[in-house]
Amino acid sequence: MQVPREKLELRESVAGKESKQGWLVIALRGLDLDGVTSLEVDLDQLDQLRSSKSQGASLYEQLVKKLS
Repeated sequence: MQVPREKLELRESVAGKESKQGWLVIALRGLDLDGVTSLEVDLDQLDQLRSSKSQGASLYEQLVKKLS
């Protein structure tokens, strides 16, 4: 089963556990899993997740600087 981009999320920690590389969280709610034996994640999508996360952090920092 190929996992759509909307179901993927990168997190720095899960349940209080930190990770240097982060955690790939796959939302399974709403997916038809009958007969699924594997989940396949395109690693290019992980790069896109990382870059969008970096952009979000950068925008936040810019906003904080402007408001200070």
